[in-house]
Amino acid sequence: MSRPLMLSLSQSPTGPDFFQPPYPFYDCLRAGGDIAFREEYGMPCAVSHRAVWALLRDRRLGREPLPEPVQVSRNTSRRSMRSRHIPCWTSNHRGTPACASLHFGVGAPLARLELATALPVLFQRRPDFALSGAPRHANLYHFHGLDALRVHY
Repeated sequence: MSRPLMLSLSQSPTGPDFFQPPYPFYDCLRAGGDIAFREEYGMPCAVSHRAVWALLRDRRLGREPLPEPVQVSRNTSRRSMRSRHIPCWTSNHRGTPACASLHFGVGAPLARLELATALPVLFQRRPDFALSGAPRHANLYHFHGLDALRVHY
């Protein structure tokens, strides 16, 4: 199987760099162009904002059926979120989500949207809401979340 010429990188979970900050790895991905081939996933991924938005606008996206284990996982998630309308999980074709394979590149914008929506309501309902101490960052790969965020109100 031949792939188009593109940067091909891997960040092995058994390698010593796996638990280091991933920014140098991401910089290498972005330096290689808009699309890179991730060896650990066995598929290309969009690594730039421009490529992600181009894929989001492409009407051909999501036309291939998903493998059975992914369908089961998706259907379980769909049942647990039944009360919410999430257009990304709907499709015209059974077993084919409208936004398959868009994990990379949409997480941060989605988190910013959630924060922009939720924080004003939180501060309106709890005007004395404040941090009790400095945030503790978690030592996680890929997601730079918090280990603890102590607050009081």
